[in-house]
Amino acid sequence: MEEKRLKKAVEDVQKRMAGEDKKQTERLTELQNMQKVLQNPNLNQAAQARHRQQFEVKKKAFEQNATTLNNWKASQNKDLSEKQRKAYAKIREEIQAVISAQAKKNGFTVVIDSKALLFSAAIWTSPTKCWRS
Repeated sequence: MEEKRLKKAVEDVQKRMAGEDKKQTERLTELQNMQKVLQNPNLNQAAQARHRQQFEVKKKAFEQNATTLNNWKASQNKDLSEKQRKAYAKIREEIQAVISAQAKKNGFTVVIDSKALLFSAAIWTSPTKCWRS
């Protein structure tokens, strides 16, 4: 259930990021079109000055938005990583509780996974009962 919730959160963020990327691409296209207009040799000086000013304003806004967008993406990725870390920690705790309860119920003193120690009784009396998962 936790994994489904995480997957949905990732998909939602990716969808929002894709939407923002699309908007930024549209802004870039608009800038490129404005730049083409500036290269028109038939523009008089007044029109060229007006277009250049509009272009510079749009360019500055585009660059600021790119910075903001990159910061937002980094923040979203950091937030998702933290959510993932917390979710997996919670899952590990739940698994640990089940393993510990079963080990105690069955009188095991140690439970070893192939990669980690999963349970150890507080006092080692006799390591006669061991369970390997």
